[in-house]
Amino acid sequence: MYITIFKTSIATVRDFLQIKPLLDLKIEIQSWTIDLDDCDKILRVVSPRQCKGNVTATLKANGYYCEELPYSLS
Repeated sequence: MYITIFKTSIATVRDFLQIKPLLDLKIEIQSWTIDLDDCDKILRVVSPRQCKGNVTATLKANGYYCEELPYSLS
C-alpha cells in the first residue's frame, strides 16, 4: 500500500463536496481523507499503487492547489 500526503487549498465543506466525487471515482484510490482543520488542509490518499500525479492533476484541473509532501515512517 502507498500512502501519499498532499498540502491542498481545499478549505471548506463546499470544496470537499466538490472534490469528493472526483476522488471517489478514481479506482486506484482505496481511501482518502482531508483534514480541513489543519493549516495545510492535508489530503491523505491510500492506494495499492502510486497515484500522486493523477491526484495532483485532478485537483489542479478543478482549481485547487495540490502539492505532495514528504512522508516518512521514521
